Amino acid sequence: MNVDRAQIIFFLILFFLLLGPNGGNDLSNENRNKVISFKQFKEDIQHSNEVLRNSTWEEGYGDLAGFSLSYQDALDGLNRSSPINNSFTEDQKYSILPNEISELAMDIWSAEEGTKKIRSGSFPLNVSGTLRGQFHNSNKSFTRIPMVLPPFYNYSHPLQVMVQPTTEFDDPTPTPIEEKEADINGNITDFEGDLMIRIGSLDEYTSINEYCKDTTVMSLEVEANDFDELHQHKLNLIGLYHQNSGNLVATTRTGKFDGVHALPHLTLYQELFNQSKNAMIQRTNKTHLEDLEISTMDYFRETSDNCEHVMYLHFESTGLSKDELRQIDDELFTPIGRPHMKIPPVKVTSGLLYSPDCGISINFDEIVGPRKEVQEQRLRNVILSGIVILFVQIFFSVQQMSATTTPSTISRISFSTLAILNLIDGSLSILYALCSVVYERLYLPITVSAFLSFTLASVFEMRYMISIYLSQMNERNVSMRTALQGTPVDNINETQPLVDNNETILPTTQAPTTTPQQQNLRPTILEDEQTVSGQIYTRFFFFLIAFTFLILNAILWPRKSRLIFEYITVFALSSFWVPQVYRNVYRGTRKSFNWGFVIGTSILRVLPVGYVCLYKHNVFYHHYDPIFFIVIVSWLGLQILVLQLQEFLGPRFFVPDKMLPAAYDYHPVLTESDLENGFGASEEEEGHHVTHEDGRCVVDCAICMSELKVPVVSRKGLGNEESTEHSNIPGILSRRVYMCVRSENNDARSAMASSRTIKACLFDMDGLLINSEDIYTISLTKVLETYGKPPLTWDLKIKLQGRPGPSASKLVIEHYDLPLTPEELFAKTTAVQMDLWPTVKFLPGALELLQYLDTKKIPFALATSSHKLNYDRKTGHLQHGFDLFRHHIVTGDDSRIPPGKGKPFPDIWFAALESLNKERKQHGQDTIDIAECLVFEDGVPGVEAGKASGAYVIWVPDERALKVLAGKEKEIIGENNEHGIILRSLEDFDKTMLGS
Repeated sequence: MNVDRAQIIFFLILFFLLLGPNGGNDLSNENRNKVISFKQFKEDIQHSNEVLRNSTWEEGYGDLAGFSLSYQDALDGLNRSSPINNSFTEDQKYSILPNEISELAMDIWSAEEGTKKIRSGSFPLNVSGTLRGQFHNSNKSFTRIPMVLPPFYNYSHPLQVMVQPTTEFDDPTPTPIEEKEADINGNITDFEGDLMIRIGSLDEYTSINEYCKDTTVMSLEVEANDFDELHQHKLNLIGLYHQNSGNLVATTRTGKFDGVHALPHLTLYQELFNQSKNAMIQRTNKTHLEDLEISTMDYFRETSDNCEHVMYLHFESTGLSKDELRQIDDELFTPIGRPHMKIPPVKVTSGLLYSPDCGISINFDEIVGPRKEVQEQRLRNVILSGIVILFVQIFFSVQQMSATTTPSTISRISFSTLAILNLIDGSLSILYALCSVVYERLYLPITVSAFLSFTLASVFEMRYMISIYLSQMNERNVSMRTALQGTPVDNINETQPLVDNNETILPTTQAPTTTPQQQNLRPTILEDEQTVSGQIYTRFFFFLIAFTFLILNAILWPRKSRLIFEYITVFALSSFWVPQVYRNVYRGTRKSFNWGFVIGTSILRVLPVGYVCLYKHNVFYHHYDPIFFIVIVSWLGLQILVLQLQEFLGPRFFVPDKMLPAAYDYHPVLTESDLENGFGASEEEEGHHVTHEDGRCVVDCAICMSELKVPVVSRKGLGNEESTEHSNIPGILSRRVYMCVRSENNDARSAMASSRTIKACLFDMDGLLINSEDIYTISLTKVLETYGKPPLTWDLKIKLQGRPGPSASKLVIEHYDLPLTPEELFAKTTAVQMDLWPTVKFLPGALELLQYLDTKKIPFALATSSHKLNYDRKTGHLQHGFDLFRHHIVTGDDSRIPPGKGKPFPDIWFAALESLNKERKQHGQDTIDIAECLVFEDGVPGVEAGKASGAYVIWVPDERALKVLAGKEKEIIGENNEHGIILRSLEDFDKTMLGS
């Protein structure tokens, strides 16, 4: 076997370092001291148990920590560490209690005697529960009794308390106990505040016997705060409850104060001593010394810095017999449906909390709370009510999702509204899950609630949010002004990628930009559903955990800070309809969520707020706050009212008119023939016949996915139906006046107008005026040949038209299985095109038409999607024709076209017309409306843009494209040529349409 000598040397060095003169010496000494101290701690516990077993009333407290001095000794300034050896009576000469305190405690214990007749056994048999009330400081100063800590506790860092000297009568010289500061736990110096006492039984329900008579051992947790919760004190006490009298005495237990073993003497009366002693002996016998852990010694040591306390309580009688109380307890401990009397609350009529070493006295009255079992049942009922609410919310969510299954309906929904609801439900699921660990008896209903809220948040709402996000992905960067214009949204990017989104491989009319800022940018890739789902789920869990962590921390904040956080958080989370109001304004839509979901969700979300704010005895102990509840209800009502008004008055009814720019609904009016030929529009009201004179249809806009009310025009407005296609052109053009204009209130308006003379012409360039489309086909075919691929065919080319560059490139690469990236394919086709641009020439009839328009002084402009660089390359040798446009040329990179608003959107036609109208205004001429224009196009995207603008389209498609369309061209241009006409060539254009 091979042995690594380096490893052996390393372990030897480490071994000698650990066993050297300094290695690990401090750690071993500290551990050795702690082990010795723990042994002495066990001996001290055993000694205290022996003192308890052998104690008698007359002999007093015995040799217990903290009981070496009586209150009178402290008044006299004595200092000793030996027990009091006088015959004990409840007097300050022998007791740690001042006479004033012991007398006050006796008055508390006998508070009900003489005021009313008390039946035997009428006090509660079990006082387990959480009681709440208020305390007030007596403002009386008592002499502090010095208490010393046994020396075996001093095994590490020093404490702030006195340590017992090694010699029995040596005078200790630490810092006096009077120097305790107000922030020491238990040193309650506030004049008044809130008090909470949580009482639990340390005895089994069946363990109380005649040996202890009616005395049971109880545990108490006390929390005292000032009203602002700036000072908080927490105490743990062990006490004895006497069922026959309704009295309880309790005390703290630390290293310097063994009040637990002195409880029989703290019961004030000698006749209660034996049963109190027996109860404590029975309790201490359950604790075996070998079961003690060092953590118990550490706890006694650490809590020795606190003030010690003795508490006296008196519980109000119930007015029930002992048998009736026993029936109640039997049913509460083993519920099987037994009949019993009404369960009375646990109520402390008066109480006293006295600290012998801090010299303070706290009084309190009327501390009340339900039994522990009753409180659990109330909490169970609240959880079950929450389960019902979750089921109903899931039902409303399913109904809402079923009502929005189309892109147009999903696009109306606000993602932020769902996100707020999702945050609430997701936080509930985590809080429920945490509570299921704490409340073991309520594990099943809490777990069901956690499952339902998690299902609602992560399944239903999250899937709905993903659908909404995908539907609205393309409008992420649309400005508010652009949205108010009612223009359709598109995939807009703040920065243009290396391959421009508007650039296509074939057919393409744009050149790549070469600005330095774009040279290092990557192409934008649309995310698929799986990617979006992953991103949304990641954000969901991040915000969910952060928000839940914030809530859990806020619970521990002082009252004022907590209230501010509560008000702000609840108000913000109750504003879930505000994003939908904004969405309606943004999109210009009247309807969003169905009203069942709006009303139902609002009621379900406000019910928990009403419970905690209006019900004074709610299980969460939230303060009574009706004003805040009214504010929340009013705020939700206001949001719902605005949604209602948006539906009836229009989504932008409250937006000033001057803030709204001109806006259009890009959908033409319909004709009687459209309906007869099966146009896909539903009537506005079911069962209502759409008339031919003033009928109106509701359609979904194909671009912005908003509902539009489109008029239905009879044949009278379209001229003579018997006329030929070209002779009916004026009648067809008159129909173009029916463009729906969206007003400030989003109302669709239309007006019948007489036939208008065409006043301007707007031209596309590639494939219409020049044969540049052939260059794109040739360049891509040459690239395909180098990879052994067949030439480009029109069935694919027509699919590439109008596609963004990355999408078109990806389609070509996938179709031909090319080993290229979109950027590489673009670079190769561009290199071929550079040599072919000089061969471009005018198509038949193009130059003649331009010269005719120039001669007749008819305004015309060019609107090409080609960028300026590519435009110059294509037309540099054809200036004799393109100079006729003068400066009325709009290219694809023109600043007047919003990013992402290329064809099939109409913005480029508006920009071209704007150029003409600007010059006309300078010469004092009337401006031209888009409905008074002819748009000349060859491609389907350009035709769609022309239709959307409101102009009449002259479509000159390639014959090969028509073969691929196979009759679908009528669907594009209209069965009755209501959107335009189709020509084989510009040579066939009838110039009489221009009024000349």
